[in-house]
Parts: sequence; structure tokens; C-alpha cells
Amino acid sequence: MAELERSLGVDSKTSSKPPASDGLKKSSKIRIKSLREKGKRPSGGQIGHPGQTLEQVLKPEKIVEHPTPCSCPGCGCDIGVVGVKKIIKRQVFDIPAPRIIVTEHRVAVATAHIYL
Repeated sequence: MAELERSLGVDSKTSSKPPASDGLKKSSKIRIKSLREKGKRPSGGQIGHPGQTLEQVLKPEKIVEHPTPCSCPGCGCDIGVVGVKKIIKRQVFDIPAPRIIVTEHRVAVATAHIYL
């Protein structure tokens, strides 16, 4: 009888059984909150840290001109007769995909020995 009662209390946490063998039985010890302690600093950027921003460059490698719509989406009047007030520029910094560069090194070998 004692052996049967002991085997009923065995699960993957108290023996070498795999977790899949536990079935639908839930653990009686359910953790309600994280065991990790709260840090001293707030999350995100810290006060006084300067940060890093990519500034726009004067001469980008590629410029893409997007077409201006011909008519106003609100009233439908022709925009072609209206002058340009400003140009909005955004720059996207893309990191190119790595490319394998194969370099072949050659050395010319000359021999001056005469074999008899």
C-alpha cells in the first residue's frame, strides 16, 4: 500500500520522469509572480544619457523622387497650378548584404639550379 501511495505522488519534478509523463495533472505549487527583483533604475533610456542618432548626409548615394498627386484628395482641384511650398526629405540608412570577396595570391617561383 505504501509503495502505491508513493508512486501517486511522483511527477517530473520529484523524479527522473519526463515532463510529458505528468499528463493533465497540474502542479500544486503555482508561481503567482516573478522571482526577479525590481531594478533600481526605470526601464528605457536613462536621464542624462546623450543617445546616438544618425544625422542626414549632404550627398546620399541614391535619391528616389516620389510623384506628387495630380489632384487634391480632399476637394479634387488641380495641384499642378499650385507652386511647391516645401520638399520633405527622409533618409533611410540600409546596411548592405555581406558579399564574399575572393582574393587569389600568386607567387612566381624561379629556379636557377642545373640538374645533371
